Amino acid sequence: MEGDDRLTFGEYLKAKRLERHKTLCETARKIGVTPQYYSDVEKDRRTVLAADKLEAVAGFLFLDAGESGMLYDLAAAARRNRADIAVPQDFAGYIVDNGFVAEALRVARDSDAGEKEWQQFIQTLREKKKK
Repeated sequence: MEGDDRLTFGEYLKAKRLERHKTLCETARKIGVTPQYYSDVEKDRRTVLAADKLEAVAGFLFLDAGESGMLYDLAAAARRNRADIAVPQDFAGYIVDNGFVAEALRVARDSDAGEKEWQQFIQTLREKKKK
């Protein structure tokens, strides 16, 4: 979908639902929320769906990795200025504003990166900073 990066979270969610020819009611029921709540989310009147609901809707709509990534990125952007943000405020904006950071975190998660890998990464960045 061209212009995905200009859509709000709710607009993107609705567009993907309509592309898959799913009704609002069946989508809401499948992910375990009321149709009214889901409608409010699509209209950006409510806070973004919780992580388990995001995962459920991505699965129900058969979103591919890129579409799912966009869904999560838009959810993060929507939460950025809200009290329910799940990451420390001092770098939430950095993550949202720099898509490569979110991509790096997903790659780390998907490859089961542990403390050892992260410590190596941190050390590499610290050495670069010294130069």
